[in-house]
Amino acid sequence: MIVRKCGHVSIVSDYQRSVGSFPIGHVAMKSVTVHAGRTPAQKYYPQVFDAIESGELDPSVLISHHLALEEVPEAYSRIAKKDSGFLKVFVAPHEMRVKS
Repeated sequence: MIVRKCGHVSIVSDYQRSVGSFPIGHVAMKSVTVHAGRTPAQKYYPQVFDAIESGELDPSVLISHHLALEEVPEAYSRIAKKDSGFLKVFVAPHEMRVKS
């Protein structure tokens, strides 16, 4: 789990069932605080997709890095060193990679 001892994890999503492999033991041993909140984002999908399709909304401005799958371990190292500048990352197999 990538969170420092006594750190905080926030989960903002719309989970409707349990997640089978949540590491509750690690959370307890590291004294991690978990905050969770529900967001009904799915009801906005049609409106958002229409805005993207029409060009009114450009989601690419949120993507700070495009990575091939094999570059992910190095990206985690950069994040751990606080040398990243990552906002949102697009990860794809090498043949699908879009150059930044």
